[in-house]
Amino acid sequence: MRLTSKRLKNPRLLAALAAAAAAVALLFPYLEAAALWVAGRNGGCSLEASLQAPSEARGHQQARERIEKALRRLRADPEGLELWDTPAGPLWTPRRGRTGYWLADLLAEAQADLYAHGAVRVRPGDVVLDCGASIGTFARKALSLGARTVVAVEPGPDSVECLRRNLAAEINAGRLIVYPKGVWNREGTLRLLIDPNSSLGDSLLIPRVAGQPGIEVPLTRIDTLVSELSLARVDFIKMDIEGSEQQALEGAQETLRRFRPRLALSAYHHRDDPVRIPALVRAARPDYRLAGGPCAMGKYRLLPTVLFFE
Repeated sequence: MRLTSKRLKNPRLLAALAAAAAAVALLFPYLEAAALWVAGRNGGCSLEASLQAPSEARGHQQARERIEKALRRLRADPEGLELWDTPAGPLWTPRRGRTGYWLADLLAEAQADLYAHGAVRVRPGDVVLDCGASIGTFARKALSLGARTVVAVEPGPDSVECLRRNLAAEINAGRLIVYPKGVWNREGTLRLLIDPNSSLGDSLLIPRVAGQPGIEVPLTRIDTLVSELSLARVDFIKMDIEGSEQQALEGAQETLRRFRPRLALSAYHHRDDPVRIPALVRAARPDYRLAGGPCAMGKYRLLPTVLFFE
């Protein structure tokens, strides 16, 4: 059928074309995800996780936007911190860039239970290592799920101060231990590269802005941390440490061998994370089983966001 100017003015035809265009736009991300999976550009993601990636991204965006609208800044202090009224209660945050945007993003992740998958989740009575604790949203959730003790590992000084303010009651009760160091494969110090837009982007490895100055922070190995705190067991480890996951796992081999904790490990910072992270986990214990996890659409590829091991 030729689309003459007369036909293009037909309301029914225009409505049908608009509906068809909307359907194509809605389906395109799923078709793209399927094509990337078939082409092998899937980062080890399963077909099921690949096809779920577009709807999960859309759901996260909608949750973030909804939460951001509900945020209200209550006050700021001279230390560069801000107190916000949020759907999860009052929270102190570092003042960086669009604070409301990244705070809403963090709360949307907590709402979606990003670090839980099947049987790999925090259970009542667990001893939890929260590596990359930021301002304490995951630590708070783990405690609400019944964790006995959470060790909140965070190298950023402003995030550490927020942790102490946001979870003061839990610290006083002895349920939360703030550990102000970065986890790595050795003891010592390293420069923490500061993201001016969000404290979530501070990294020991990945510069967010060229030439952005950093600050020297102390490092430890997870094996050293466990010994220093005299932890009788470790049941769950969450890591989201902006590209340092491989080094942290190198420094956690004895802890993995000894306790075999459930693991939720971010795996999207480096292209080789989906291969190297499982290899490092199984170097400690070959009986670890990869339990899958969510995937996201990257530039011309799919990539796992969190890898879960049990």
